[in-house]
Amino acid sequence: MIMMQNGEIVSEDEAEYEGMPPLEGGSDGESPNEEEFSAPEGHFGTALVARRALTARVKEDELQRENIFYTRCFVNQALCSVIIDSGSCTNVASSLMVDNLKLPTRDHPRPYKLQWLNNSGEVRVTKQVLISFQIHKYTDEILCDVVSMQASHIILGRPWQFDRQEYADIFPDDVPSGLPPLRGTEHQIDFVPGPSLPNRPAYKSNPEETKELQSKSYDEHLEHIRAVMDVLRREKLYANLKKCNFCTNELVFLGFVISAQGMKVDDQKVKAIQEWPTPRSVGDVRSFHGLAGFYRRFVRDFSTIAAPLTELIKKNENFHWGDSQEQAFRALKHKLTHAPVLALPDFSKTFEIDCDASGIVVGAVLNQRGRPIAYFSEKLNGAALNYSTYDKELYALIRALQVWQHYLRPEEFVIHTDH
Repeated sequence: MIMMQNGEIVSEDEAEYEGMPPLEGGSDGESPNEEEFSAPEGHFGTALVARRALTARVKEDELQRENIFYTRCFVNQALCSVIIDSGSCTNVASSLMVDNLKLPTRDHPRPYKLQWLNNSGEVRVTKQVLISFQIHKYTDEILCDVVSMQASHIILGRPWQFDRQEYADIFPDDVPSGLPPLRGTEHQIDFVPGPSLPNRPAYKSNPEETKELQSKSYDEHLEHIRAVMDVLRREKLYANLKKCNFCTNELVFLGFVISAQGMKVDDQKVKAIQEWPTPRSVGDVRSFHGLAGFYRRFVRDFSTIAAPLTELIKKNENFHWGDSQEQAFRALKHKLTHAPVLALPDFSKTFEIDCDASGIVVGAVLNQRGRPIAYFSEKLNGAALNYSTYDKELYALIRALQVWQHYLRPEEFVIHTDH
């Protein structure tokens, strides 16, 4: 694109922009073709890449137009052109687009005049329009001034860019030195005037009450995030943006990936397990056993599979890597890299426990409606090795209740055992 001396924009190669929707109506006063605003097939494919719209700049306008990018977006499933201009003091929408898409407008609270967007002279801006647009997977909603212009369907200016950095002061690149300001009251709970302090045990809300505190829509999530950001700003506290995720379908928390489908092993940990070399010393075995043990809840009969490796890391044991250790090492790597997605617990439904015991190991599975929530296994030692089968089964149940008591205490649960 080249800007002429009179401000007109022309293209060196018109064929390069044949796929772009026209900006004006048809010739001889005809109305623009409705197909210009129809959504092409497969618009959720390859991401659109913003590119520079101007290859030549007018020197006297250099400060304003040195960062202008041209791309495309979808408005109401219609393909539209977009200019991202850091020098524009407002967001602008073409009246042609607004009329063709029949977008509702509102009166501008402060009407003003423009002269640079077209060749027809002075233009009075009296309307605004709220536009929801999409660029590949990115969606947003902006308030634009409605203007009859030829440059583009939409111009995203500094107001849109400012919205993207509204809380930039809370996420500084360098953490400010010193401590937060000293507060007269670090923590305070306001009581109703007059009553005595309660002398009762802590009250635990049930799942139904907890649901009332959860956001029910995307907009409510944004309002909660905004409330948290306002508190951080007011108290002069800061956060690390690299460790924050907003409005996402899944997140990594304490080494686990949490999503609506359930909980699974972090992909980075899976890659580390896949690439783990064969241990050459007791220290190597301890390192691998520690990583594998962290995700033992995903592996059924973990203690049985890892028994040869567990023997190696005992005190005063010499390092010996044989066939049994190699088989255990490979079996754990396979189990962890193909670990199931564990269901998230639902406290409104009944928990079930399946217990079992063998000669040297006891184990259990916590599940709901056939979906596993966690696995437990433990290798027997000492006097427990001499227990009868019935006692070992009872021991497995006792250990499972101890490990999962925070799931089982509030409500009744079901126990499955074969002894």
